[in-house]
Amino acid sequence: APAWAWIGGALGGFYITMMIVMLPVTGAQTAAMAGILGQLATAMLLDHFGAFGLPVQPVTWARVAGLAMVAGGLVLSRA
Repeated sequence: APAWAWIGGALGGFYITMMIVMLPVTGAQTAAMAGILGQLATAMLLDHFGAFGLPVQPVTWARVAGLAMVAGGLVLSRA
């Protein structure tokens, strides 16, 4: 298997481990929202650079504002 597949497997295992460890600390809603925020931010970067053969979708202010709103929801979920 290529190196990126091994790295992806290791990062997936790390993600699951951290979710299990941090869930009692943060709560289910905050943990889920943090995961979604990370996925959205990563997807925005992958789209911007056209990674993995994706069509290039540049980062726009509207997309950044949407990501900021999700981040704001994450902050409010901790209040």
